[in-house]
Amino acid sequence: MKSLRLVLALGLVASASVLAGCPRKTVESSPHIPTSPAAVVDSTQYTTGLFENCPPEGSGGDAALNRLKNRDLPPPAYQPMTVAQIVATRPVYEADMDRRDRSRWFRGALEEVSHWENRGVVVEGTLLKVKQMEPESCNCKDKRRRDYHLWLGTGPGDDRSQSLIAEVSPRLLPAHDNWRLRILSRLAQDRARVRLSGWMMWDQEHLDQIGKTRGTLWEIHPVHVIEVFSGGRWRNLDG
Repeated sequence: MKSLRLVLALGLVASASVLAGCPRKTVESSPHIPTSPAAVVDSTQYTTGLFENCPPEGSGGDAALNRLKNRDLPPPAYQPMTVAQIVATRPVYEADMDRRDRSRWFRGALEEVSHWENRGVVVEGTLLKVKQMEPESCNCKDKRRRDYHLWLGTGPGDDRSQSLIAEVSPRLLPAHDNWRLRILSRLAQDRARVRLSGWMMWDQEHLDQIGKTRGTLWEIHPVHVIEVFSGGRWRNLDG
């Protein structure tokens, strides 16, 4: 069964590479951010708990941020948004947040960011780059458990300076055989059109990367669904 799924995934990669160069109709996105999102009361409760002896709070670092990164249960619904909409969404208290741990944020900043982080989103774009990251505190600094960064742009000619980062958590990999680094990297190489669904998250730890390797501190983190546009329709990478 695993071999069949892998064959199907590689077939999607091949089809997506052909379609990536084809002209497609573009729809002008409204800059208005929807006011009735599919949201929950507290998304930090969407976790299965311990994963290979690593708790949702991780080990070290910002425990509140780590718990958000480890939301390995999916949102009940996904709100459609565009890369441009998310990049343009700037918290009022952005300057006050800075790089500080969330335990040092004041209430207004926490409430504002939580308004977005308690929702699931689905975003369509071009996969620009994929990279496996170094060990992090959210994964208890285990060298075997490392996130994948996926850079999402609006089109194949984009660079990463205005991109949106989505992250695949090692907690999700056991349930998704086709979320392999080589498959995702091939999709990025071919500038495949993808649709990613997951939780919204503000990662204050990467302020120095804005305008260089990302367009915003907002992320889709973690990703729960990966789809590829292939054969004239969207196909789940899981087959």
